[in-house]
Amino acid sequence: MPSDPRRAAALEALAQPIGEFRSALEGALVQAEAFLAAHHASPEVRAARVGHELGVFAAGRVDPAKFAALFPPAGSGDVPSLEALDRATATLHAVADRGDDLFVTSVSDGRKLGATIDTALADAGRAFGAIVLAELVRAGRYVDGLRRWPGQADPGRQRRLCPGAVGALHHAGDLRAADL
Repeated sequence: MPSDPRRAAALEALAQPIGEFRSALEGALVQAEAFLAAHHASPEVRAARVGHELGVFAAGRVDPAKFAALFPPAGSGDVPSLEALDRATATLHAVADRGDDLFVTSVSDGRKLGATIDTALADAGRAFGAIVLAELVRAGRYVDGLRRWPGQADPGRQRRLCPGAVGALHHAGDLRAADL
């Protein structure tokens, strides 16, 4: 229950790792969306952006459209990479939209605490995977159909970013030491 003081206390205890996780998630989302916007922008939009970025210095001296054409968007703009980044962005939005519910899970009757927490943490794992995928696409290192990222997986980073989860039990008998 959202108004439960125990829930609020548990979330407060996890405030720092939750904040760090949200920061990584939001940062990756902003960068991914900016990357997609740059790659989907029309030549007119790119020229307008470049003209704005060059400012008064370039006004009347530099043709923004020609200048923009000299510098294509960074990273791989191929269709599979952009589609993968679209999917990663959708995953990041879905995780971000869950709010505190991402970090609190309820153990239903007959379900083990460990399995429930594993399921809850899997959502955070999907978000971490989307963050890594977004980094690969932006760096131009994404390979279509890649199932594993050799040299990219950093279990220490994953553990540091893992926010933890709060399991709400309905009955005291639902907690078994073996589940922990």
